[in-house]
Amino acid sequence: MRIPAPLLTAAAERTRANAEEWAQAQERAAASKSKLVQQLAFTPDRRIVQAPAIRDALLAAQHRKCAFCESALVAVPADVEWFRPSSSAVDSSGFSSLPHYAWLTMEWNNLHISCPNCNRSKGRRFPVDGPRCPVGTQWPDLAAGEHALLLDPFVDDPDSHLLFTDDGLVSTDTSEGRATIDCFSLNRAELVEARREAVARAIQEWEIGAVDDAVAPEQPYAGARRHAIRRLAEQQSDKPASVVDAGKHVVVSGVRMRKVTDAQQFAAVAAESQAAMAQSDYSLDDPTANPTYFATTKYIHAIEVRNWKAVRHVRVDVPGSTTERAPWLTFLGENGAAKSSLLQGVALALLGQRSRDRLQLRPDAFIRNGARSAEVKVWLTGIAEPCVLTARRGDTRFGGSTDPKVLVLGYGATRLLPGASHGPTQPSVPATDDIADVDNLFDPFVPMADANGWLLSLDDKQFEAAARALRVLLGLEGTDALLRFRSAGEVRCRTLGAVVPLARMSDGYQSVVAAACDMMAVLLSRWGDMAAAEGIVLLDELGAHLHPRWRMRIVESLRAVFPRVQFLVTTHDPLCLRGLGEGEVALVERRQDAAATVVVRQDLPPIAGLRADQLLTSELFGLRSTVDPQLEAAFDEYYRLLALRRPSQAQGRRIDELKDQLDGLRTMGDTTRERLVFEAADRWLATRQEREEPASVRQDNDAAVAMLAEVWASESPERFAKRSR
Repeated sequence: MRIPAPLLTAAAERTRANAEEWAQAQERAAASKSKLVQQLAFTPDRRIVQAPAIRDALLAAQHRKCAFCESALVAVPADVEWFRPSSSAVDSSGFSSLPHYAWLTMEWNNLHISCPNCNRSKGRRFPVDGPRCPVGTQWPDLAAGEHALLLDPFVDDPDSHLLFTDDGLVSTDTSEGRATIDCFSLNRAELVEARREAVARAIQEWEIGAVDDAVAPEQPYAGARRHAIRRLAEQQSDKPASVVDAGKHVVVSGVRMRKVTDAQQFAAVAAESQAAMAQSDYSLDDPTANPTYFATTKYIHAIEVRNWKAVRHVRVDVPGSTTERAPWLTFLGENGAAKSSLLQGVALALLGQRSRDRLQLRPDAFIRNGARSAEVKVWLTGIAEPCVLTARRGDTRFGGSTDPKVLVLGYGATRLLPGASHGPTQPSVPATDDIADVDNLFDPFVPMADANGWLLSLDDKQFEAAARALRVLLGLEGTDALLRFRSAGEVRCRTLGAVVPLARMSDGYQSVVAAACDMMAVLLSRWGDMAAAEGIVLLDELGAHLHPRWRMRIVESLRAVFPRVQFLVTTHDPLCLRGLGEGEVALVERRQDAAATVVVRQDLPPIAGLRADQLLTSELFGLRSTVDPQLEAAFDEYYRLLALRRPSQAQGRRIDELKDQLDGLRTMGDTTRERLVFEAADRWLATRQEREEPASVRQDNDAAVAMLAEVWASESPERFAKRSR
């Protein structure tokens, strides 16, 4: 296949040369322990590989399907991705190699299109059996330079490694097949069901003699279809000879598929059941569990809470991201809406028994008034059973899942810097175990890590990994660097020609650096680099202690530093919504009923492109004005009276008075057309304010349009103008 033109441009050649130079420099720096070079990260220009010519060529070569799971990409967003990562390639033990495989970012053979689920599951994973290839190794020498464990659908024969059953499962008896199934989560529930349905359709096509349709390579899940037809061809002798022969000779990459019996199918199902159990049956408290933990990405995809503090019952579905980056979820709402309570419940469910017991919390304090017990369930991708937390009134400890499955960190709204005022002594590293740190989420007097002391305590490799992350967070460029002066007991930041100790930076900078170091202290216990590190961070009041400029870029900054870490955060600050994608905001509200029921709304309008004042007056914040609280009070009274079906004479006069008052402030429209529209909007807002049940955004929009049409049809603008004088 011809190499697409964008990969032959001068920009691509520059990127290719810079990438190879950076990778070679990193390899030399690792040997010579050159600090500055190791702090420099490599960020390839994604715009080149996302060019339409490259996307179109890959889509055609892949029959418009995901390269790995064969899901159709017609209605699913998909990106061109690197089969071998652009840097920080992670092996099956969690070790990451920083320079691998930067020099291949502009190579046509290293580009694939994958669906969001496969892309998100893979991350920076690229396990090999034995050493990685020397830096700079090109095709076709890669195969000889290393034994890759992930199957490349353009190079390898998947049918030699993977076995699909009629139930939609995929199994294997090779190390390459196992690594591929785990890395791309090829047995995720929705994918298994889609393959099962595809196999059923293929069998129907086979039964009517449409063999070509049944095994066509452009069909979604063609691999599963081929395996099913091959089995039928071997089993059924009553079909016409030509049909049976066609089924028997389904060929992939020039290699005939092996014959698979019913007994082998049964064994495959049993093997995958055992593999799925192994993926769930591990504990991060056990150091030998590392290979299972690193095999596949684990993010929160659903939360269910019952009788937890003020929450009677809510379920939250956490959307997956459409890129390699981890998904976020932001709980938005007023003070007292139970946002913090949700974070605390999730934290305790994820911790595991040992870490929960260490916190010495009383279950009674977390059970809703009037209830005898509480329960929190958190579902993780790649694990069938949820992580469960239970609390029973009168018990002295929480119950639930005993084994921690993910690294988890949690921070409350008060994040104090370490200092003498917080206690008699301060540790130089976070006072936590190496897989969890949620103390501050439950105790505001637990300070952040002493960033200076922690950075001084790291070995050279860990320090450079932390420094690379902090360079991104602090916006350091060029020769800017973090330097350790152990004799002086200081870490200093060299920027803009000055060398400033971290301890002398502004409180805002210190707060951000301390929180980042606190997170890295746990993440570095399992991962070698922040570009590859995965875990869950629960952060209350995201914008606390930050200048407005920092708040506007905090999401993008954290995503750049921790691209594979999933954040669940709370806020009531519109500036902190910058950088969030579609579906990444959930509105937490308390209904105006006797029980003050907590509800979580996820059907919200898009936020991209809205100004801060527009966000404040949107569905997310519900303000009618960002200018004057008295105007807000006048609107509240106006809408309350307007919602009355039969207002008294006094109430009618008050409605007219309020209308005149608001009209004087030019909030009722200037032209007849505007006034007609505003009156319709006011009637709708008045009825909406009276509802107890929150409607979806679509329902609200439909109702508003219907009411406007009704008003418009009921009287002409001329009649309205005459009546409103």
